[in-house]
Amino acid sequence: MAADAGAPDAPNFGRVGYVAAGVDEIALVKTKSGLMKIKVTDEVLARAPRSEIQSVELDKGWLSQFDVPKVDQKTAEKLVETLGGQVT
Repeated sequence: MAADAGAPDAPNFGRVGYVAAGVDEIALVKTKSGLMKIKVTDEVLARAPRSEIQSVELDKGWLSQFDVPKVDQKTAEKLVETLGGQVT
């Protein structure tokens, strides 16, 4: 997902980042471009307790200020639902 200019609190993660949700926290993980696909690294750029997530909503391919590629749409929907958000 690419950072939008309207997300000033987002760390600089390059062209693509990976959002991971655990039982107690959510994290933005750096990725790198592989030969055929994007690879998730073990570098966590930002993390926060899930209890600090106020809301999350997925609207036609947009998750907050981040673009969600069509190929990852179902995964993004599951993430939003897991975080107690809604898909509209």
